[in-house]
Amino acid sequence: MKKLNLIIMLVSLYLVTGCASDVHLITEGENALFSGNYDRAITDLTACVRAEGDKGDNSSYCSFLLGKAYFDKKRYSEAIKYFKRAIDIAPRADSNTYGLLPAWYFWLGRAYSANGQHKEAIAYLKKAVAIAPEQIPDNWWPKWKGRTLQPTKASCYFWLGYAYYNDKQFQEAINAFKRSINLSSSAPDPYTVLAASYIQLKKYDKAITATKRAIQIKPNSFAYITMGNAYCAKKQFNEAIAAYKKAVEIDPNYSAAFRKLGLTLSVKKDYNGAAQAFKKAAELSPSILSYWTDLAITYYRMGQYYKALDAGGRP
Repeated sequence: MKKLNLIIMLVSLYLVTGCASDVHLITEGENALFSGNYDRAITDLTACVRAEGDKGDNSSYCSFLLGKAYFDKKRYSEAIKYFKRAIDIAPRADSNTYGLLPAWYFWLGRAYSANGQHKEAIAYLKKAVAIAPEQIPDNWWPKWKGRTLQPTKASCYFWLGYAYYNDKQFQEAINAFKRSINLSSSAPDPYTVLAASYIQLKKYDKAITATKRAIQIKPNSFAYITMGNAYCAKKQFNEAIAAYKKAVEIDPNYSAAFRKLGLTLSVKKDYNGAAQAFKKAAELSPSILSYWTDLAITYYRMGQYYKALDAGGRP
């Protein structure tokens, strides 16, 4: 009898310490993930996935967090693998802890989008939209020091619109961005990408209106360069130049904005200004051949042939 009791005690101790060990791996993985230590998070959460097996709340949650760690490392194929695993093994209506939450679909859609698989992104972001709340309840996981990985419905619509945009479904993108704005109108990004979608459909006045709203919320270089693109399309080059100048004023390291400024100044035959803008673009991104080509052509137009030869020989 004593021997049997000892065996029972040892088995019970093993089960308790095993569970505690798994919880410890989850906690350590969470801490590493939210602290930006992604390599440590991947190590701990991979161990958690192996320990938890293929069923249950913790197994799904570990897989989800592991997918997020890979996502933040820009290893999108691995992120997709573990986000899908989290969905496949997540408990449904009988879940007491995490269950199948919008974040599972949302981050899988984001990973597909980042991986260039836009149709797959659209499919999963639609699922996220369908179950995401307008506001995140306080008790929703995952949550760490007041932060959550759960998306709001507005955020889901924004990224759905972004996926539609990248898939060149511009009217669908516009519809999604409008839904996002209707739910939460305090962020500039939905207005800016809405404007970019309008430009693709040649609705330039609507694009300009949307960028003005984005700038009203928060002046930013992306909104100004999008505004400049709309003015360029309307051949309002002075307004475009003013917008591009604001873009580089806000972000003096934005090489693409300097190039846009240079191209528009070239249209106005302001080659001195264009050369300065192209030179700045090339200095900021010296590996981009087209920036040096633009500079070489501009020097040639100015009759500065030696400078043209030098720029044309880069990078």
